[in-house]
Amino acid sequence: MQKMINEIYLSTVAKDVLEFTNDQIQDLYAIASQCPLAGGQAVYRARSLYALADKNTFFNNFTVCEAAGYAMRKAVTTKSKLPIAGTIKIYPNPASESATLEYNLPGVDEVQLTLMGITGQLIKVEIIKGDKGAHTFSTKDMKPGVYQYKVSSSAGNTFGKLIIIR
Repeated sequence: MQKMINEIYLSTVAKDVLEFTNDQIQDLYAIASQCPLAGGQAVYRARSLYALADKNTFFNNFTVCEAAGYAMRKAVTTKSKLPIAGTIKIYPNPASESATLEYNLPGVDEVQLTLMGITGQLIKVEIIKGDKGAHTFSTKDMKPGVYQYKVSSSAGNTFGKLIIIR
């Protein structure tokens, strides 16, 4: 499975081609809809690539894994350590030359913005001082595609996707 994902990635996204053939889409969907406990990292990579073709599809790991005979435990989180919804946003999304992180997290000394590629490679880390504000960062050195971001602070972590277009 991983070999097929790598071949699709190398023949498309790695060459700045963000369109897939019908066969590639079918292969990506077949792998992406598997339980990650069975299919491993290839499932997540297939989902990242598939999101370029269909951003509205959601894969429910609990349902998929249960149907495959795997039991997953739900994460236990402390609500007080998670940021309040709507206090962090990145815009515009999709972005071209730059994007802005807008945040409001009272009682936080600094915020860390981490950008990662679809396969988890570290692209950029920025430390921003203060508990609220707007921080604009350049995306000129990033190739078009889908990236993951993580905004970390003492209040918790927020994750999301950032799309770069030209």
